[in-house]
Amino acid sequence: MSQAIGTTAQDRRAHVAELDRAIIELVRQRTAICRELTERRLSKGGTSIELARENEVLGHYREALGPTGTSLALLLTELGRRGAVRPGGLPGASGGTQWVGNGSTKGRS
Repeated sequence: MSQAIGTTAQDRRAHVAELDRAIIELVRQRTAICRELTERRLSKGGTSIELARENEVLGHYREALGPTGTSLALLLTELGRRGAVRPGGLPGASGGTQWVGNGSTKGRS
């Protein structure tokens, strides 16, 4: 019986890993779109941040996920402000360039 539980747990961990990969890809896509929108706003003389829109996003995440959802939304909006995340370049990941924003790159420090 413990073998069946181990297999189930292993399957569940594999599923979580798949979900994590999907979430990372979606975050990358979201970040790229946010940067594009910011660049368009700036090119038309607008501001780099739309506080009303960000507040709307924070509220949506808070309603859907509770108080921790607000923290997640804050992280996502920060990623959108900073620039695109390169594949393999999430904060805390080992190796290479992490962030690309405003045409510049930064290596790990």
